[in-house]
Amino acid sequence: MKRFSFSLQSILEYRSRLENVLSVVLAAAQVQSDEEKKVLDKWRLLQNDCQAELATKTVQGMTIVERIHYQQYLDMIADSMRIQKQRIQEAFLRVEQARNKLMEVAQKKKVLERLKQNKFKDYQQDIDHWEQSFLDEISRNRLVR
Repeated sequence: MKRFSFSLQSILEYRSRLENVLSVVLAAAQVQSDEEKKVLDKWRLLQNDCQAELATKTVQGMTIVERIHYQQYLDMIADSMRIQKQRIQEAFLRVEQARNKLMEVAQKKKVLERLKQNKFKDYQQDIDHWEQSFLDEISRNRLVR
């Protein structure tokens, strides 16, 4: 009896490699998303520090020009935070896209693995049947003698 051979083995191997690549892509997207969130946290910290400094200087007294500079700086921080939130949203979408692609490939790979297992079970049954037939033939030959 010939050895077991799965006709779709090359496709299964391709899907396994693709799954590995997509896992790396997903991890990179998650790292990028985390980095974008850290940048936003830095902007928030900077905004809080500036607002605290502005409050302190307001109590101590400050000129209108200083107040305008602080307000312009706070406006620039607010704009940067809006841009950063958009970047976080884009990074989140990239993570979701990568996750969806990975899940799709993993499902397709799992289908092929199940098919391979079923084919192997069929092959095992064929071998068992062939062995049983062979043993029956030997038994018959011994009885005939």
